[in-house]
Amino acid sequence: KLLTEAGPAYIKIGQAVSIRPDILPKPYTQELATLQDRVQAFDSAEARRILEADMECGSLSEVFADAGTAFAEPVAAASLGQVYRA
Repeated sequence: KLLTEAGPAYIKIGQAVSIRPDILPKPYTQELATLQDRVQAFDSAEARRILEADMECGSLSEVFADAGTAFAEPVAAASLGQVYRA
């Protein structure tokens, strides 16, 4: 949890170290391995604001017909982003 709160760069470091049993004991590498595919998603409302700003649109519903449901919850989350159904 500490690395996920520290930000994407620290998550990446944790991911890299998680595959190095020659550096850390197995219990540590197993816990760090969760950073590879089980990172907590961030707030969908924040993701919508970021997308709307990047796409320079007033609302995602101007671009996506099903924006209300497609961006409700992420399908997956990773260290540098998350995936939505749209």
